[in-house]
Amino acid sequence: MDNQNNKNNKNNKQSISFIILVTVITSILVMALFQFQGMTSAKEITYNKFLKMVDDGKVKKVEIQSDKIMIVTKKDKDSGVSEEYYTGVVNDDELTSRLEKAGVDLIEIGVPFSDPIADGPVIMEADVKALENHIHLPQVMELVKTLRTKTQIPIVLLTYYNPVFNYPSARFFEDAKEIGIDGVIIPDLPFEEQGEIRPLADANGVDIIQMVAPTSEERIRESLRHATGFVYVVSSMGVTGMRGHIQTDLREIIRIARETTDTPLAIGFGIHTPEQAGRMAKLADGVITGSGVVDIINKNGSDASEKLTAYIRGLKAGMAQ
Repeated sequence: MDNQNNKNNKNNKQSISFIILVTVITSILVMALFQFQGMTSAKEITYNKFLKMVDDGKVKKVEIQSDKIMIVTKKDKDSGVSEEYYTGVVNDDELTSRLEKAGVDLIEIGVPFSDPIADGPVIMEADVKALENHIHLPQVMELVKTLRTKTQIPIVLLTYYNPVFNYPSARFFEDAKEIGIDGVIIPDLPFEEQGEIRPLADANGVDIIQMVAPTSEERIRESLRHATGFVYVVSSMGVTGMRGHIQTDLREIIRIARETTDTPLAIGFGIHTPEQAGRMAKLADGVITGSGVVDIINKNGSDASEKLTAYIRGLKAGMAQ
């Protein structure tokens, strides 16, 4: 995403919707060191029924095989008998495609981190689940590599600086270019401290997405002088999360930003209803939603795809009004 493309996008005056899709492995399966014997008597069940059994605390042991999941239940209180089941391994490879068809123009993938200072409880819960399943920056990079075989939709990573520094930074931006990452958002690295990594990002064609919050006019202008990709306008001070009302007067921030850069502006933090999306779309070029997406994934697991599609279409409809 170069500056010329950004200007063209702005001139088209088409609403851009950005979605934070924090990709985590939320499975709570336990890989038991247990070899199933005599599984010919196992009964087949649906994946959804298996998840319900896990949620209900009925599963004692699980073995994930290449083509199926083997399950042994806890003993029934009345009969004292445990049951054996199996189900297929579910991998929703079409989720990204479905979101794209629903109207998402860019996907932001959150990198799990142990101290996510800008994130609220919903995304923090997703971080915990991901870290428990050993999902770190290298695993997210592999995920993007897989996604790139299915879609060319712009992909941005939201990561804190520590994972990038430890990757380390030079190799991170080289790998980002190679696998097709378009930009990165680093909430804990203000523009004054980007001197080391900006040349690495520029050399590899990866945008550093600048975040601007309600602050002084001088600081907003200074932070946006070299903005690329898009500008992440923070709607509210504090952490991410769904909000009933957005009380910050964003018009002044938008005015200053428009005078300083031609880079498209997208408003995020707290947006989760069609009404909110509609109001923000009238001010900026795009709308960012994150906690609403993660909340749907947390609550629905493998059944989240259709609900996410409906959610995104609702936001897009709100933006079009």
